[in-house]
Amino acid sequence: MDGTRCNNIMSLLIPWLMGLLPTSYTVSELSLFAARIFVLLGAFFIPISTSAMHVALGCACGITLLFGHCNKLVKSREPLVFLLAGLAALSLIGMLYSDALYSYQLKAFSKYTKFLLLLCLIPCFTDKDWRMFCLFSFAVGLTVTLVFALAKALGFSHFNMRFGPVAMFKDHIHTGLFLALLAYILAHESTMQPKLRGLFITLALLASFTTLMLLDSRTGYIIFILLLALFCWQKASLRGLAIATTIGISLLCLCYTLSPFARDAMHGVVQETQAYLDGREDSSTALRLSFAHKSLHIMREHPLTGLGTGGFTLPEDHVKQGVFADNPHNEFFNAGVQFGIIGILWLLAIFYFAWRLSFRLDRRLNRWLQGIVLAIAIGSLGNSWLMDTTEGHLFAFFVAIALGYTLEQSLYKPLKPQS
Repeated sequence: MDGTRCNNIMSLLIPWLMGLLPTSYTVSELSLFAARIFVLLGAFFIPISTSAMHVALGCACGITLLFGHCNKLVKSREPLVFLLAGLAALSLIGMLYSDALYSYQLKAFSKYTKFLLLLCLIPCFTDKDWRMFCLFSFAVGLTVTLVFALAKALGFSHFNMRFGPVAMFKDHIHTGLFLALLAYILAHESTMQPKLRGLFITLALLASFTTLMLLDSRTGYIIFILLLALFCWQKASLRGLAIATTIGISLLCLCYTLSPFARDAMHGVVQETQAYLDGREDSSTALRLSFAHKSLHIMREHPLTGLGTGGFTLPEDHVKQGVFADNPHNEFFNAGVQFGIIGILWLLAIFYFAWRLSFRLDRRLNRWLQGIVLAIAIGSLGNSWLMDTTEGHLFAFFVAIALGYTLEQSLYKPLKPQS
């Protein structure tokens, strides 16, 4: 094809492509469109790449701030808006009386500012179609995580072996969370989309198999069983809980019998706990028990205000052993150590209002948000997940979607006819 013909084709194609964009778009609408594209990418990268997620969601936050889309939030009366923004303010106040190294204070403060910034994403979710796109994008990211985990477990890939024989993009704890969520989400989607029921059930079973039989993640096992219980309760209330209990016990027994990974993980808890009681703190469980003991001691001495932002520090003998941690691997202890009883109550209020918010959403969002809240709340008993990057963004992202739904309802609520 010669150059003249190419130029003729391009001269026809470019105006046609440009014509796909409505000419009535204002700068504000175009900027919101761009922010939503970045949010869509961010949703996909949450389970896959921390760096890509930061770039995408950071660009979306910057656009909404720059073009004034967050002005609608000023009049918001949603408790979660104040609680999440207040968490950053609480950490800022905690810096005023903290004796921790300034670098530790800044690091802890930066961990909480993500909730303030992610509130800027709420205007991106005031459209039903875009909310669906983002949920779909996140589900695709979870499915990609499953596919690569299976490929790695079956020996088709040896990439990124530092995460073990199964986990690909994140470590085994994160991967266990994401695969358990995928199984839960697809179980619900199979009941909402009958035409794709076979595909969703197949993927849900694969996610369940990978979580329980191939992955060495005690956190993943616990979250999977609790999400199973939640699913059954949502479908059949108390009878569903009884069914879930039976299925859960059966699955644990099956995993213990057939999976060496699950069996070793269960034995490991007992052995590591006994090692801690014998004075050894060289394992995951033992360190968590040690952190819990230290946290309780700190909270007894500073019950009201804690030690301030970044106040959790390790004993010198832990540091000499090469153990480095800036949090007690328990979000509730983490809040109590830094901010005292105020911090713990604040954290409980966030989970409570997030759960209560779910009952004001449509069916799909209700199910998704309840699963996220339960998973993060339970996982926070063994990890500082709101402070952590991946889980903290995951929680804030879905809260922003839910708040976007409520904002849409308040902005476009039909007027009552006057009598």
